[in-house]
Amino acid sequence: MAQHFPSSVGADAVRKAYAAVFGAITLKVEFQVAEVLQIAPDSAIARTNSVRNGNGTCNRRGRSGGNQELFVFQKLNDGWKIARYSFSTTNPPPH
Repeated sequence: MAQHFPSSVGADAVRKAYAAVFGAITLKVEFQVAEVLQIAPDSAIARTNSVRNGNGTCNRRGRSGGNQELFVFQKLNDGWKIARYSFSTTNPPPH
């Protein structure tokens, strides 16, 4: 669930969305975990903040930036998997 874009639902749609992103830009991201909370035996959430550093091309203008993210995890037979992921920018739009 990216800001200013419709949600990608299902494995094929998510794969297609990320193939487009990684085909257009190069990311170097550092995540800081702000909170992890197991909310049920098979569900957990994580809240993070991230910074895209200036060593890579972060967007079409090459600007660095930051996001805040929310991950929802589901425990399956072979371990924890990301069930939902949403993010929004923490930087104001350029003038």
